[in-house]
Amino acid sequence: MADGVFLERDGDLVAMSATVYDAESQLQELVARYPGLLAGQTDDGSPCQWLLVMREQGLAATEGGANQWSVDHLFVDQAGVPTIVEVKRASDTRIRREVVGQVLDYAANGVRYWSAERLRADLAARLGGMEAADEAVVDLQHRAGRQASVDDFWTSVEDNLRAGRLRLLFVADAIPETLRRIIEFLNEQMTQCEVLGVEVRQYQAGEHRVFSPTVYGRTTQSLRTKRQAVAPGTFEEVLASAAPDAREAEGRLELLASQQGWIVRTTPAARHYHLPDGRLLMRLYPGDGDGHFEFFLSALHDTGH
Repeated sequence: MADGVFLERDGDLVAMSATVYDAESQLQELVARYPGLLAGQTDDGSPCQWLLVMREQGLAATEGGANQWSVDHLFVDQAGVPTIVEVKRASDTRIRREVVGQVLDYAANGVRYWSAERLRADLAARLGGMEAADEAVVDLQHRAGRQASVDDFWTSVEDNLRAGRLRLLFVADAIPETLRRIIEFLNEQMTQCEVLGVEVRQYQAGEHRVFSPTVYGRTTQSLRTKRQAVAPGTFEEVLASAAPDAREAEGRLELLASQQGWIVRTTPAARHYHLPDGRLLMRLYPGDGDGHFEFFLSALHDTGH
């Protein structure tokens, strides 16, 4: 069946036929090599630029536990939003019955047990070293027209994880109507997560192939839901409305950081304290309930406190 796709060759139009992928791995490899096929946009509405962290990204179900799941692809975009990609062929009967629950498992445990430090190390392992990983982040920011430093980028990744700010993509050669309805429902209900389906059809005429992605899930209601999500504002605004204990802790840490020469980085959601050698010591999230800290014990031990 031509399906309305034609290739111009030597002055003639050649009908291209829709063809199935030989194996799921073929579509997985295509996504890894050409992530521009994927959907998504950043908070300012600009198209996503992608950086693949890892294929078959491991994910635990307990703190410090062994990996229980393996995510097909984990990307980050230029805003530091982790993006979980699950690839299935339409012929796989699990595409509706199991895949939704599977991806929600990934999301629920990813925001709890992944960290920016872990993802940065995994990217370095894939690329052969931390220097190559940092260069990949610089390239990502350059492609997006951004100027964020490598450390600031990973700080954004950490903040997004802690806020539950993810993107979940269901990728297949055909998205069944039943799965489309589920995707639309989830995307309309979730303020922090973007949930989309990406149908990547393949057309062929002789040795020539064309890939055509179609996005499902971006409805008027889902866009309204995302716009209504409360922005974190500035850190100072979050701190001003935080619990008294959190404000007192921030004041004491400001004094201690000045005395010890710590490096302090601030994002809308958190304040990050680094030792003079750059190692992350702790984070303060004042707006999370009564506020909470995250400590990094090896660095804390070296301070003598």
